[in-house]
Amino acid sequence: MRRRLVQALGLAAVLAIVVGTLRDRVPSPGKIGAALRQADPRWLAVAAAAEFVSMGMFARQQRRLLTAFGVTLQRRRILALSYSRSAISISLPPVRPCPPPTRSSSSGQAARTGSRPPR
Repeated sequence: MRRRLVQALGLAAVLAIVVGTLRDRVPSPGKIGAALRQADPRWLAVAAAAEFVSMGMFARQQRRLLTAFGVTLQRRRILALSYSRSAISISLPPVRPCPPPTRSSSSGQAARTGSRPPR
């Protein structure tokens, strides 16, 4: 009983954080509903099928890679991991990569190490 209460409170907290965070970034449910009503149902079905196949193929790829390293997972679990990975990668902001070294810093390093700088 206590475990279910803790889970329910945790879910409520996560939902409150999500709603608070995405409040100004997500269209209202009315706008989403209007867009879905105006969309061609055939194209929605094609898009949903393509996404379903894409996620299934990604899950198969991940399962094969993990199996090659000796890790075995059920199809259901690897599919759940694929969906969660996709949700995380879509929802998190992109991380900017470090800028490449400047010509002067790479030549200085090359002089210290005795190697040639990249061209």
